[in-house]
Amino acid sequence: MSFSGLSVGLVGPLPPPAGGMANQTRQLAELLRAAQASVWMVQTNAPYRPQWAGRIPVLRAAFRLLLFH
Repeated sequence: MSFSGLSVGLVGPLPPPAGGMANQTRQLAELLRAAQASVWMVQTNAPYRPQWAGRIPVLRAAFRLLLFH
């Protein structure tokens, strides 16, 4: 199947961190591009602040929770 000429706006989380939803968004974009679609990405997960917090798995979850509290 070819999606040549189709433009797609894909909105979702992107790695890092490489979690389930982020991996699915990335994989969908790759598959659409492989089928010749033009894909525009809109990342919904902001970078970690402070940046070092994103490299520590348990701590990064705590920092994300603080943003939503």
